[in-house]
Amino acid sequence: MEALFESGVVVVIILILVAIEAIVLLVFQKKTGRGIAAVPMLANLVAGGCLMLAIRSALLDHPWTWTGAFMAMALLAHLIDFGSRIGRDTG
Repeated sequence: MEALFESGVVVVIILILVAIEAIVLLVFQKKTGRGIAAVPMLANLVAGGCLMLAIRSALLDHPWTWTGAFMAMALLAHLIDFGSRIGRDTG
């Protein structure tokens, strides 16, 4: 288990699972018309994925600029998610 963390492979495994989750949710939404709307769901998953890449970057001792770039991309994805929900969730 230690090697999975030290090599950053654990993050890659999680990202693969997140990609599978996204595909399943998109197929479900397309077939049934129910479920989470595509843009906020994908933006949310991208934000989480970017945060995981920032963790991987830190685990692998990449330059701080890589970690910061992934965190900035996560912020952008969160803002897109937030923006896509404004006005839609008001009852």
